[in-house]
Amino acid sequence: MKSIKYIVIIALLACGSGFDANAGLLSPKDVKAAKEKREAEELQRELDLVKHNKDAVAELQAIKNLLSKIVSQNDELIKKIDAIEADKSATPLE
Repeated sequence: MKSIKYIVIIALLACGSGFDANAGLLSPKDVKAAKEKREAEELQRELDLVKHNKDAVAELQAIKNLLSKIVSQNDELIKKIDAIEADKSATPLE
């Protein structure tokens, strides 16, 4: 009978001293907070990828514009060369 009395006293002291039987387990609030944090990190990674993709698209657009200018200049040079060659063939040789 004394041993049961001591067990009850120890149990009461343990509960009153702030001992938590679930000390190793996360509370639902902690689980929710961890899930929200993980979701926020995933969203941030996705936003970073979107920003990176937008930057890459802008760079590719700039390259496309430069290539268009080069093609346009090449077309003008070809026309000038063709005109010079036409003048040469139209001019009689002496």
